[in-house]
Amino acid sequence: YPDNPFTFPNATLKTMDGDRDLVWKATHINEECTLPKEAKLQEIIQGEMDEGRKSIVYVRDTGSSVSERDVRPRLKKKLEEIGAKVCILDTNTTTTNSRSEWLKKKIEVEGYDVVIVSQELVKVGLDLLCTPTLIYYQFSWSLFTINQSARRAWRIGQTQECRLFYLAYENTFQEKMAQLIALKNRATAAINGEVSSDGLSAMLGDEGDLQSMLIESVKKGGKVLKGSAEEWINQTSDRARELLANIGKKKKSISILEQFVMWMEKEIQGETTKSAMSRDKEKLVKNIEAGIVPGFEVKGDTLHVDLIKAFGFDRSFVSDGAILYHLSRPQSPIITAAASHSNEETAVEAEVKIVELSSLTPQKKSKTKSRKTATSEGQLTFDLFG
Repeated sequence: YPDNPFTFPNATLKTMDGDRDLVWKATHINEECTLPKEAKLQEIIQGEMDEGRKSIVYVRDTGSSVSERDVRPRLKKKLEEIGAKVCILDTNTTTTNSRSEWLKKKIEVEGYDVVIVSQELVKVGLDLLCTPTLIYYQFSWSLFTINQSARRAWRIGQTQECRLFYLAYENTFQEKMAQLIALKNRATAAINGEVSSDGLSAMLGDEGDLQSMLIESVKKGGKVLKGSAEEWINQTSDRARELLANIGKKKKSISILEQFVMWMEKEIQGETTKSAMSRDKEKLVKNIEAGIVPGFEVKGDTLHVDLIKAFGFDRSFVSDGAILYHLSRPQSPIITAAASHSNEETAVEAEVKIVELSSLTPQKKSKTKSRKTATSEGQLTFDLFG
């Protein structure tokens, strides 16, 4: 209910004669307000977007049994308010064995920033390498589901930092549920011989051994002995504390040129090509900003690169030289601008000027008849694949 005080249904109890008696009546509030947890989610997603990172938001209430309980449309709307491009993965969105491909296409090809999904749909069999940030807006009732879905991004081949966020309201059953999850994980670790003095132990208060805590919990009707949230945070890594401290803070904007250099350092392996791109990076970025390089575009303040859109096939088939040639010899579209004068409309056509790079200027033919001088590594590769 704290996650959805807008449409959450009343609680009823089925009687012996088949009727339903009202047990609890839900109080609905104005949908125009933003809940504290929604605001925190917006802050986290905004920070991840500023870094060019993609995210998964895990929920439990999908309205599968009672439509009024579905929180996904509401979260989608709130995240779109901050400019995020959001999609929802449902059971009928795509087939089970195609979910990985669907997610990858949405993130890497269509440019979505966030996918909202039930933990049940991705708990096993999926590699979420393209979404290194996983956010638990709600917890599953299954510890197995939570632990399995938490590892979907941290897979072989992952090159980005993986981040897990867990959101819960203090002094509610959500907090108690988080404590029970911590307790169960600690018990599982004890069975597996993996007990350590970590954040979960600190959250539980670390008072007495596990058996004593479990007995005490039963005696108190399910209440869990715990430490403070500050103790939990203090036990996490320095990096985790740094990320938590920076949530909601305005990050320094990175220019398109800086983003291009960062992408180039990560993506381009050939030293010759990298040197040429570094030398002419300002000119290459001008081509991108002019919108005349297919697959390379600027959306807002972010550089987006889609090499499949640029070349038609996977990166493993595209050489560094081909990328350089593609950037320096972009398409030259005709821009048509309509100008209105009185009752007449005239179309004005203008060609976009393409930046020429001296490093890729075709060389003159050799006077000797032994062989021709190659124009460039990129030209040869581009011709072969083009």
